[in-house]
Amino acid sequence: MQAKRGVDPPQDQDGDSARVAPRTIAAAEELAGIEFSAAEREQMAASLARQVAGLRARRGVALENGLAPATVFDPWLGRPSPPGGQRIRFEARGFPERPAADVDVAFASCREQGHWLRTGQLSSVELTRLYLERIRRLDPALSAVITVTEERAVAAAERADRELAAGVDRGPLHGLPWGAKDLFDTAGIRTTWGAEPFAERVPERDAEVVRRLDAAGAVLIAKTSLGALAYGDRWLDQRTNSPFKLDRGSSGSSAGSASGTAAGLFSFALGTETLGSIVSPSMRCGATGLRPTFGRVSRAGAMALCWSLDKVGPITRCVEDALVVLAAIEGSDERDVSTRAMPLEFDGARSVAGLRVGYDPRAFEGERADLIDAAALAALRECEVELVEYELPEAPYASLYTILNVEAAAAFEELTRENLDDQLTWQDEEAWPNSFRQSWFVPAIEMVQVDRLRRRIATQVEQSLGDLDAVLTPSFSGWWLVATNFTGHPCLCLRAGFEQDGQPRGVTLWGRLAGEGRLAELGRALEERLGVWRRQPELG
Repeated sequence: MQAKRGVDPPQDQDGDSARVAPRTIAAAEELAGIEFSAAEREQMAASLARQVAGLRARRGVALENGLAPATVFDPWLGRPSPPGGQRIRFEARGFPERPAADVDVAFASCREQGHWLRTGQLSSVELTRLYLERIRRLDPALSAVITVTEERAVAAAERADRELAAGVDRGPLHGLPWGAKDLFDTAGIRTTWGAEPFAERVPERDAEVVRRLDAAGAVLIAKTSLGALAYGDRWLDQRTNSPFKLDRGSSGSSAGSASGTAAGLFSFALGTETLGSIVSPSMRCGATGLRPTFGRVSRAGAMALCWSLDKVGPITRCVEDALVVLAAIEGSDERDVSTRAMPLEFDGARSVAGLRVGYDPRAFEGERADLIDAAALAALRECEVELVEYELPEAPYASLYTILNVEAAAAFEELTRENLDDQLTWQDEEAWPNSFRQSWFVPAIEMVQVDRLRRRIATQVEQSLGDLDAVLTPSFSGWWLVATNFTGHPCLCLRAGFEQDGQPRGVTLWGRLAGEGRLAELGRALEERLGVWRRQPELG
């Protein structure tokens, strides 16, 4: 292992460690974007050395990855959130009989599979073994799974069958196999974070969302791939691919959760998002991704990248399934100080007619318009929603990246100091190692000022939404992804169609705080009109 970086104290030209050389101060001024006089540098020389010594004093205290800062981001900006509690009702409708072909069983919705389990047309063990066989046969081309949890899965499936036979029903996910992004801790099962320095890491306890899904009777079948330290689709020495275009990466960082769900390797999966890690792979792979309101779902036992940004959410094949999974994992948790109880209201039988949905006409018209996006907007019109022209407030959104980069560099300080970042395969300019290093040169004052800007932007976005129920945009339209990740607003992305080359294309609904149920109502209506969610990739 190479020597640690930055262990020597600052010294002046004569080697006096009680002073910082004025020329060093002058060089630092260029990075900080400020200029001092020669006299001011001389005055700072001794006091800066004492300041640096004080900062170094804390390095002897180990700070585990999950330890959040004392300052907690609040998307409600000090306002009380509505009372928590769930009011969920699905439309009463008949389910089809179990199809003869196993492939159609694999691609069925969670609600359909649950019906077959409860009516004796399917067993959890049978469904689990079906998915295990598909993982063995198809994952070599996808690289969506890091670890198959077969022993745990079969035992859980056998338990689910016994309980259902005895009349013990833990809810709509009881007996359904699922995939956990490999940054969620699983007791006794390696959790790699997709990165070489942690490739053999084995936690001692389950993450909170894993525990909650166990309590709901779900069957953990796989630890799914993620881009190294939650960035991109490259993990260890592999790349996860899109099931509809195997020559294209799945995007990330919830790479395997989106690819595996869209490929029919499990009933559903969990992902996380800091800045696009649910939305981007869901769009690329043709999955449905629900990114919840910040603080709705516990991150305890999940790798922390950015404590004020990280969110946990479901990745499924259809909209209702995403709401079912969210209902099982949401709620406050004392182990995650950002969480709070929020209302979750959904009525699958309710018409969306009259709901107010914002849209920017420029994104759906003219040379840059896409026919699939336009079809999605037309489908909403057919649902008789009230479409309202809306533009995201203008703001210097690019400045917010500073928060992400500095928090991430703090979360993985040891990698940079110990030169362990050199073990990561991806070493390009935009990769984490370079980002971590350059973030050491962000002045603390700038970080505080950007955080204050974040509050202003969050206030502006919330006020601008007025009485809108949601906003519809094409994939990755404008600054929506950046803005709402930093404000904490939820979003739902879903498949809207296919390009001529077979690549899925999706649209995104952006919602009010705690408005996931309304997003699901609109998304389900849109999904039914578009009629493309059941199309399967040709994987053999």
